[in-house]
Formats: sequence, C-alpha cells, structure tokens
Amino acid sequence: MSEANSFNLGNIDATDSVTIGNGNSVNCRTNNIQVFVADNISEIIEVPSISILIDPFKLREVVELCHATFYDEEIKPVCEEIDTVIIPLEEKHKLNKMCEIFWDEVISPDFESKFTEFEIFLKKRENNDLLHKLEMMARCINRDVLAKRNKFIHIEFQEIIQDIGKTVLKSQYENLCNMQETIDFVLYYLYSQCLLGRKTTQEKKKC
Repeated sequence: MSEANSFNLGNIDATDSVTIGNGNSVNCRTNNIQVFVADNISEIIEVPSISILIDPFKLREVVELCHATFYDEEIKPVCEEIDTVIIPLEEKHKLNKMCEIFWDEVISPDFESKFTEFEIFLKKRENNDLLHKLEMMARCINRDVLAKRNKFIHIEFQEIIQDIGKTVLKSQYENLCNMQETIDFVLYYLYSQCLLGRKTTQEKKKC
C-alpha cells in the first residue's frame, strides 16, 4: 500500500511519499523538498572605488525612463526659463574634489547643454513620478557617498560617479548596454543639481 501527501508551506513546496512493506520488506520514506526563490528580489551591489552599496534596479528604472522619455529624443529649443541660483562651479568642484578639467572638457560640451531642458522636463506635472524616483534614488546614494567620503578623500568625485555608472551597467548589462550615455547624463545632472556630493552655501539655500 502506498500513500502520498503534498502540502505547501510559504515558499516551500514539499511532497512526502510513504511506502509500507510486507513481510521482511523494509519501510522506506522519501521526502522531496523544493525551495523557490522569487526572481524579483533586489540585488544590492557594491561600488568598488568607495565601497558603498546601491540598488542597481532603482537606478536602472530611472535611467530607462529618462532614456525613453527624454534623452533618446531630439532636444527641442527651450521656450521658457526656469528659476536658478547661479552656483560658482569653481567653489562646487573644490568642495567635492571634482576635477575642473574633466568637467570643462567632458561634461560641459557633452552634457551640460541639456541640463536646463531636462530640469524643465522633470518639473512638468506628468513627470512628477519620475522626478520623485530620481530624487529618492539620489538621496539614498548620496547618504552612503557622504558617509564614506572622508575615508576615500583621495578619490576625485568624477571617479566615484563614473564608478557608480560602470557598476550599474555591469550588473544590468542586458537591459542598459545601449544606455551608457544616459547613465552618465543622469548622474552628472544629479551632481549639477546638488543631489550628489556636498552642497555649497548657495546650494543649501536653493534646496
């Protein structure tokens, strides 16, 4: 005679089979237990240069949204002005140990011209959700960066930002392999808007 029982306990699916022997036969009990792990569990990764932990899925979501709704489209001329407090870049770079040459020769010509348009884009009512996700993600990253900044003060800030971008790209390569420029754009925009790095006095007043 044989009897089989199946039951579910949380994420554990177990099947219990019992065989009852006759005469000199030996009773045999077999248990088969399978544990299923959800595919959507977030994987926290470490950025090598400064040993901070980040959630690559949150940054990936923001990058994909920016790429699809802003960065992949042709930038139209700005028809409206936004209120900005002019922050002396020299002071900002010195405070954060950002290489001015890198900013002037890489960030300024390739990205800076789009920052104003992107800020206008984010402030539109229909993009409030994206703005909220961007700010929340930036705050999480910046808390960890500032918590360890003094320990890694020898590393220039552009190296930290580049390393964050490369780490996210590596962990999410299948989804972000064609979005390297968008990743860089998002991270340097966050720096320019005082969401990454230390804030100058004027930036603190602005925020």
